[in-house]
Amino acid sequence: LVSAFIQKLTNTTLRNLGITESVSSRELNPEYRTEIIEYINSGLLELYNKYQLKVDSFFIELQEAKTRYPLTSSHNMTNWHEPDREKYIWKTTEDSFNDDLVKVLLVRDHSGIEIPLNDPNALISVFTPEYNVLEIPTHFPIQIISVDYQAKHAPVSNDTDEIVLPDSLYDCLAYYVAAQACSNMNSESSIANATKYSQLYSNAIQAFDNLGTIEMTKEYCKTNK
Repeated sequence: LVSAFIQKLTNTTLRNLGITESVSSRELNPEYRTEIIEYINSGLLELYNKYQLKVDSFFIELQEAKTRYPLTSSHNMTNWHEPDREKYIWKTTEDSFNDDLVKVLLVRDHSGIEIPLNDPNALISVFTPEYNVLEIPTHFPIQIISVDYQAKHAPVSNDTDEIVLPDSLYDCLAYYVAAQACSNMNSESSIANATKYSQLYSNAIQAFDNLGTIEMTKEYCKTNK
């Protein structure tokens, strides 16, 4: 949870930065809460962009004579079962695409067969000229296709929000937040601490990289309780 992670920060990397309620307290001063939450979200975005930590999917209802499909929430179907040229993305009746796409990973046709992606030598291939745009060849049959994609972590804001990371990446996030917090303090010691925590972040990333590839599922990683 966000509350548990912030408590960990104030007990370790943020302990001596003067952002707790008092010298003896380990509770974050509410004045700094919004700032620390912003750093947490920025760190989660960086880690989820760097690593394939979450995989999600949605469907696209292909449209007649349409080849370019921007993959943004503005193209979510608003009227269920009634797609049009600008409203063609859907997930489920309870869930909708929320612009958390990092990278398209896999595209399948209506039968679940994988369609070549960005392969100019394939007989039929789909392409991503931009990270959030899918181009369909003009001779591709009109149908429903599915898209698997690398997704971002949902932004956190409340103490009860979950931070979802592999255990070995929590230290990376803590060092990232500490480096950002120190870099915005105007003192020689804070600048030195920002450099120190930036190096610790880089070292922790390298250590994580040395662990090898993470096996991904939709129910991914472990949650900090």
